[in-house]
Amino acid sequence: MLNFKKGDVWMNDLKKVIGARIHEYRVRNNVSVEELSLLLGISPAFLRLVERGKRGTKIENLVTICQYFKISTDDMLLADDGLFEARFNEIDHTAKDSLMVNLIGLSEDEIKFIIEFVKNYKELKKTLEY
Repeated sequence: MLNFKKGDVWMNDLKKVIGARIHEYRVRNNVSVEELSLLLGISPAFLRLVERGKRGTKIENLVTICQYFKISTDDMLLADDGLFEARFNEIDHTAKDSLMVNLIGLSEDEIKFIIEFVKNYKELKKTLEY
């Protein structure tokens, strides 16, 4: 289980990841900052801070965003990209932070490519070890 604390580096990066996903869904669906902030009852300036990962938002707002874009909260929080498997919890925070920051903004196809690359690397490494 991940333990997040206010000010924790990992928590800050999680805010960046979720903010980037909110931005991605908003832009992909041609929704303005003003329109989404009105729906949430927050200022456009605050929504921009959330999208940049500078501020967090209430879980109620995340649920509203997910309902508005007709996505599950899993899609918003985990993006079904395999990054939160059990082994992920064993990686030290510095490596996790670096990985998550570098994945922000990549398309689904780019992330799938990276996952496939890692799988191929592991297979090659296994072959060379024998």
